[in-house]
Amino acid sequence: AMGADVTLRLHGAGPAQARAFFAQAARLLAQVENLFSLHRDSDLARLNRDGRLRFPAAGMVELLALSDRLHRATGGAFDPTVQPLWLARAQGGDEAAARALAGWDSVAWSRAEVRLARPGMALTFNGLAQGWAADRLAGAALEPSWAARN
Repeated sequence: AMGADVTLRLHGAGPAQARAFFAQAARLLAQVENLFSLHRDSDLARLNRDGRLRFPAAGMVELLALSDRLHRATGGAFDPTVQPLWLARAQGGDEAAARALAGWDSVAWSRAEVRLARPGMALTFNGLAQGWAADRLAGAALEPSWAARN
């Protein structure tokens, strides 16, 4: 999921319970991919491509809010606008030009729209989105909805 290997282990469940949990886990991971993947067409990939995303999903707004809190708490050290810099380094591009595209203060977001101020800006939620997904999976493991099935 999201360009990384995923291993899920479930202990203490019967076969029917395990099937129900893993079906729920697959749905959750697909939702996360549809929101945040940089490896396929996702809400994040469309935002990065178009510079704008209208009516972002609740999960996107949640990660934007978390990113904002982390950015402020770290004095700006945490900045999800570094995606162009990562690409420049990986592809041998112009790092100075990519660095000029960074800046969390140039991201405007609300429940109605996310907008990147400059063409070429892009976000990455690497690590943050994977942790968000892991939290959702842990929550699903505790849900009685799949555990009650047998």
